Amino acid sequence: MQSAVLTVLKVIVEGKDVATADGSIIGYLRNQDINLPTDTYNSETREIALYFPNKDGNKLVMETRTIKVTDQQPLAQYIINELIKGPRKQGTVSTAQQGYRTFECGNFG
Repeated sequence: MQSAVLTVLKVIVEGKDVATADGSIIGYLRNQDINLPTDTYNSETREIALYFPNKDGNKLVMETRTIKVTDQQPLAQYIINELIKGPRKQGTVSTAQQGYRTFECGNFG
């Protein structure tokens, strides 16, 4: 069995594409696009919606979480970390299999 390699990522927050500070839509990100250097450290809490399969595997169940994010790590990394943690709601199952590790979203260029 061959494992898949993530080559692009598109993050949607609250049903909308992520935009830059000037309002430009970011769209699909490649590994070199994900983490831009900053010279300030800002943090905020964000509400994100995650979707996990129900126990029968025939529907997705939305789970809302409030997370603390900083500008030192891309939002995609926080979302992926929460997905790997798995669901908190009864009747839902995790899509992450045992042995998954968190990978870094960062500036690899």
